[in-house]
Amino acid sequence: MMNKIIQSLTVLGVSASLVTPSLTASATGNSLPQIKGVEGDVVEKGADYDSLKGIKAYDKEDGDLTNKIKVSGDVDTSKLGKYKVQYKVTDSDGAYRTKWHYVYVVKEGSLNGSKDKTTHDKDKSKAEVASNKKTSTKNLDDNMPLITVPTKDLVYQGDHFDTMKGVKALDKKDGDITDKVTVKGNIDTSKTGLQYITYHVKDSDGYYYTYKRGVYVNDAELAPKPEITGIKDITVKKGKDFDLLKDVKAKDNSGKDLTSDIVTSGEVNTDKPGKYKVGYAVSDADGHITAQGRTITVK
Repeated sequence: MMNKIIQSLTVLGVSASLVTPSLTASATGNSLPQIKGVEGDVVEKGADYDSLKGIKAYDKEDGDLTNKIKVSGDVDTSKLGKYKVQYKVTDSDGAYRTKWHYVYVVKEGSLNGSKDKTTHDKDKSKAEVASNKKTSTKNLDDNMPLITVPTKDLVYQGDHFDTMKGVKALDKKDGDITDKVTVKGNIDTSKTGLQYITYHVKDSDGYYYTYKRGVYVNDAELAPKPEITGIKDITVKKGKDFDLLKDVKAKDNSGKDLTSDIVTSGEVNTDKPGKYKVGYAVSDADGHITAQGRTITVK
């Protein structure tokens, strides 16, 4: 992981030697606006799709800029395919940020299993609920176990995918039978596209439930990366102490604070006037890395 962080910092054109800075300085200049919620999406054919749902924009100086977001690219959910959607927001000083993602329209019923009281379900994307013995429909409904899986079936290339994370199996008589769930298939996150795994569980009375889950592996470059804020070009007076990390913070996509995990690269000699490049990088729990650079001017 550290090698990847160093590589990310090197791309910024700063020294790859990591330093532990001492800090203090006042920042000047305009902050770039931020766009949140752009993570890529998967929708089933025919479903309603709102390209701005969950997307927000803000700026340190201007505040909420969500209503200023411009969207380019259409998603036609009547047709299967891969659609690119771009978002752009501009603040009052003319600074702008753009982000984009892919929206995949997949076959109807391919993502979410559903209850079907038959042992010979022709639509293999649906869940199968049945018994190994004759029973009435009412008894089947009253006694069958149930498997629930996470509704967010989107992961990113290269990520670790745990087939049982968030999966639960419950039965009215037996209680929690998650440990009896078996999984057929695997999600290969080295390859993008729609993949399937099947869950199966049977209770002590022989009732069983099978659920086919579709998981989409999205492009690695579209993975939600952690966010670093407070990175600005600054000017400090010759001979003055300053803190490279003052007002610099980081958090992951869920909002978890990652500030203590920030690493920096590059050195600043405040006794010598000039321009110094400093890089900042941070990684989240999934290994997604964000790297940013700034220039420190000593006068």
